[in-house]
Amino acid sequence: MGLPQNVRNIVFFRKNLTFNNQAKLNMRQKIVNLLIIEDCQIIVNAYKVIIDNIINYKFKASITQNCEEAYQHIQTKKHDLILLDLQLPVSKNNIYKCGEDLGSLIRKVHPDSKIIILPMFQII
Repeated sequence: MGLPQNVRNIVFFRKNLTFNNQAKLNMRQKIVNLLIIEDCQIIVNAYKVIIDNIINYKFKASITQNCEEAYQHIQTKKHDLILLDLQLPVSKNNIYKCGEDLGSLIRKVHPDSKIIILPMFQII
């Protein structure tokens, strides 16, 4: 019992890319401005591994770890895609207290940006 056919094809394709094929593939990649709003470095590292393995897209990622940093990025740069955690350290001005507040801000400032909400809850 091996891998399903579609998974075998992907593995075969990835193993057999030559340098020239890889260069051609990179020329066709769509660039995506990504903002990761996440306070846990382990989760950020996992996101990086995942996005590095998406073939047809090149991600230009900015990473913020709290509401204050995220607020600054949202105000100064437009992102195509935002990975948003809900439980975050509060901003200095105490206006942005969680990811939900930031999501509302993103919708107002950049209504065309796509938001993926990824709540991570620690179970003790």
